[in-house]
Amino acid sequence: MNPNYDFFEKFGRIFYLMPDGGLHFSNENGELFKIPDDIPENEIERLMQKSLEDDYNYIFDLCKNNKFIYKADCLY
Repeated sequence: MNPNYDFFEKFGRIFYLMPDGGLHFSNENGELFKIPDDIPENEIERLMQKSLEDDYNYIFDLCKNNKFIYKADCLY
């Protein structure tokens, strides 16, 4: 996936979290959300660009119901 630094600065970061894998979104409050695995990377890139154009975070809409909870016994 190509980085979109404008999206990162405005809305938050998108990254792979190991060892669980998959893409995650971190908002401005530092909360983590797992992006569903069935969303292709090119769709995420498209939604990042659309978010900037519309000044609305479409990525958060994808993952707002998938808040990530850290596992106490896991090293990230």
